[in-house]
Amino acid sequence: MDSGTAMAVLFRWLHITSGVFWIGLLYYFNVVQVPVFKKFDAATRSLAIQKLVPVALAWFRYSALSTVLFGLLVLWAQDQTNSAYMSTERGMIISSGMLLGLVMAFNVWALIWPNQRKIIEANRAKAATGKDIPPESAHWAKTAFYASRTNFVLSFPMLFFMVSAPHPIGTANETLGVGAAILVLTLVALWIFTSMKPAAQKTGGTTPATKP
Repeated sequence: MDSGTAMAVLFRWLHITSGVFWIGLLYYFNVVQVPVFKKFDAATRSLAIQKLVPVALAWFRYSALSTVLFGLLVLWAQDQTNSAYMSTERGMIISSGMLLGLVMAFNVWALIWPNQRKIIEANRAKAATGKDIPPESAHWAKTAFYASRTNFVLSFPMLFFMVSAPHPIGTANETLGVGAAILVLTLVALWIFTSMKPAAQKTGGTTPATKP
């Protein structure tokens, strides 16, 4: 194994490991933390926002960053950053997954983290000084929540494209079509799941500040 191949293998392993952390935490936030936080009383929820959420978000945002970085390094190590490669069947599939991943990483750093940081700081200030959490925190939480849900939905076709690139199910267009179908099915499934929640659960939970 030459040095170029060894670097590509190392970067690929780091890319996959980082991705497992990132997507695993994304699913934790959307599937576990949001519904569980709704069951907490205000004091318990505030403590969790101050102590648990910052640690989870640190791993979340830096694993997103390292996933993108090591993914680009994989392409660089294999000399696959040129337009000739991206126009191949495999390159088209990889670039589609990359595009979704870049959108998701942008959401993490530009929308989810900045708004969650404000919520964390507001809860810490309330605990330290008794200062009320500002009313705009609802807007912060809503922005972070919708960005996180967007990433949740995009993650399914993104993962499909990443797995399908080395193991194609057909032509690039067929693979892209399946990915689009996965996106639509994910949206429908999410809509059905949220619509089936009891009305009391929809309206009587917690402040939106628990939604990363």
